[in-house]
Amino acid sequence: MRKNSYWPLYFGALLCLFSMTSQARAELKLRGYAESRYAYLFGTDLAGICGDYAPGGSLNIFCNPQMLINRIRPSVQASFTEKATLRATFNVLTTHLGLDRKIESIWDILTIDRIFLELRTKYIDFRLGKQSFEWGPAVIWNLTAPFNQQNLFEPNAERPGLWGLNAYIAYSQTGGFRLGVIAEPDIAVSSEKILGAKTFLRWAHTFGETQVATTFLWSSNQKLFTIGADIKGQLEIGFWSEAAVTIPYETAALPAGQDPRPVNFQIVAGIDYSFPVLDRLVLALQYYYNHNGKTKSDDYPLNTPTGKTQLDAAMNLVYTASRSAAVTLPSGPFNPGNFAGLGVSSGFLGTHYLLLTANLTFLEDYTLSLFALSNLLDPSVIFGPGFTWNFLSNFTLSVTAYFSLGPTNAEFAATTRTVTISENGVNAQKNVRIQPLATALAQMKYNF
Repeated sequence: MRKNSYWPLYFGALLCLFSMTSQARAELKLRGYAESRYAYLFGTDLAGICGDYAPGGSLNIFCNPQMLINRIRPSVQASFTEKATLRATFNVLTTHLGLDRKIESIWDILTIDRIFLELRTKYIDFRLGKQSFEWGPAVIWNLTAPFNQQNLFEPNAERPGLWGLNAYIAYSQTGGFRLGVIAEPDIAVSSEKILGAKTFLRWAHTFGETQVATTFLWSSNQKLFTIGADIKGQLEIGFWSEAAVTIPYETAALPAGQDPRPVNFQIVAGIDYSFPVLDRLVLALQYYYNHNGKTKSDDYPLNTPTGKTQLDAAMNLVYTASRSAAVTLPSGPFNPGNFAGLGVSSGFLGTHYLLLTANLTFLEDYTLSLFALSNLLDPSVIFGPGFTWNFLSNFTLSVTAYFSLGPTNAEFAATTRTVTISENGVNAQKNVRIQPLATALAQMKYNF
């Protein structure tokens, strides 16, 4: 067992001990889901790097365009009194094909994604433990949420559990304050690697059919202070908006010629509409502005001299690995954040974006959808249709395809790039395309 796996388990054991001593009998509820996800990336071109590799061969993660994830995610709720509830969510996950990885212990496939205790008192409700912190009405961009995993292919993806204390103080049936502290993890490595603390205070109140909220966030690790506000309501159309200002309050020593971190301003505004004749057709339009985003594609990381040097280094590692024994991902809990189609985490490079979604439900169990996201200044776009079928009460089958279009070096374009590969002291130029022209996704899900 890894060292960083112990303390969540100890905390869980303490919560279980509390539950056993508080009351001998408890009301237990079990729910959750099981799913299988498959993705195929079309148009990636690493032929000059991967050599004679063919899908199904010995090399996996660098050159296999297929990805498969199987997951079982049960959640258990134990209510001991009307004011005390223990909740735990477990994640059992295996990865295959292009995501094949080493499995050395049960903790490589099993994680405790949620485990927290809820206590309700007359004036304050508490939630202590590993939990989800999320709020804000926008799609993809929740500007003041403590952790905003921007997933293009699954905007409603499960967010990682974070350790923290969350308290809610209601002053009426329509409003209250939420405040707390969160252990801020290094998500790129593990949710158990703690880098600092994030403190938050949020006020929300509903006026008729409109909710307004303000949020304050302070990050001790990133040395940032964020002030934000959001609104969501319904007139003839649904509307929502979020805005946030992020202010660095401490500037670290920077190399000569490098500017200090600037203040950033972001805003999201959206509307949706359901047609009177086709009340099951819902169209939504959302705009996102990022003040510190790039206005020219030449300034994107991979298009700069530094980015090209880093890409050369990465492709040289792939070239060397592809000519050795079978390669798999290292052992440890799987983080899908960097894999297209299975949880893409993107910081978004540009300044102005427009998102369009359309959903049409027919015959009760079938839904056709359309997703299109454009960087307005590139201009480039990623778009695709989808189909969902709900059957046998608890089963869902989803099939989706996404396509990328745009000029060379644009954010969503599948650009062919030239890299320098060095072997035995000899340099050679090779063309690669690391972003797919299209991605096909299929998901089968069972809810229990």
